[in-house]
Amino acid sequence: MSGLWRLDPDLSVHELEMGIICNNGPCWSPDDKVFYHADSFMQEIYAYDYDIETGGISNKRVFASTREEPGLADGSTVDEEGYLWNSQVISGQLVRYAPDGSIERRIPMPVSNITSVMFGGDALDTLYVTSMARVDHPGGQGMFEVEEKPQAQAGGLFAVTGLGVRGLPETRFAG
Repeated sequence: MSGLWRLDPDLSVHELEMGIICNNGPCWSPDDKVFYHADSFMQEIYAYDYDIETGGISNKRVFASTREEPGLADGSTVDEEGYLWNSQVISGQLVRYAPDGSIERRIPMPVSNITSVMFGGDALDTLYVTSMARVDHPGGQGMFEVEEKPQAQAGGLFAVTGLGVRGLPETRFAG
């Protein structure tokens, strides 16, 4: 089991929550009032109320579930409109969730195991997507299939353009 931990500018570490199986995709809403993260193997993305002054979280709730999806929620980021972009490992889909947790769009990727997403470029209008090279063991609680040979572009970094949205600049750590 793992947990959520906060690293403060004075380099002190604080436990926020325990009992998480596989923590992924931490990100915040544009107004810094909502914190998101996925527990990949629980197949859920959670939202919490976030207090930017204290770094505290409260009011945990399911933001979106991937239990009925072919993939698992992995890395995430939020765009300037407050929509959460999630890379769904195993299914190879990018999913854009509206602030209410509904699916706004899906974008298929050329490889199955995409792992994370982040906006970049001068205008923050390119979505970069990472992927893992090859699954050679049945990890992830048996959810991954062992690949006999890797997919041609697996392990690559992809740039997705023409989305019509921009990302947000990342806040620098104050410590």
